[in-house]
Amino acid sequence: MLTIPFAVVIILAQAPAVAQVCPADLMRIDGVDVAAPANRLVQAYGTPIARNAMDGEHYEEEWVFDKAHAYLISGRVEHLASSRQGSCTGRGICVAGTLDDAKQRFDGFVRSEDGNSLHCADTESACSLVVEGTPRIRRLVLQCLP
Repeated sequence: MLTIPFAVVIILAQAPAVAQVCPADLMRIDGVDVAAPANRLVQAYGTPIARNAMDGEHYEEEWVFDKAHAYLISGRVEHLASSRQGSCTGRGICVAGTLDDAKQRFDGFVRSEDGNSLHCADTESACSLVVEGTPRIRRLVLQCLP
């Protein structure tokens, strides 16, 4: 049976139905892209605090870091979330910045109905970036659908 972590379902449910296409430089957090090999996570975040097998889940493994976590399939990143101070996208949208600043850096973001996040997606790769938090950004989430 295919299951998706509850947090992913909540994030996807909060994301607007129609988002603008994310440019490639937004689809990167702390230099880590979707499909990056696991060793890229170690380069960006250090040794994981925990590595958990995801038996029966869509993802094969979860890597937990201080204020960041990633889900992997076949040793490659499929989901990355960071709330680390200083974590940034390739376009300079960072944790502790503002949603207004993020919107200025990429006008194609769509704001969630509750106003607490911004979202854009790459339909070709079925991946998206969610920028969460108001007034200050508290988390960046890069994720791909199964």
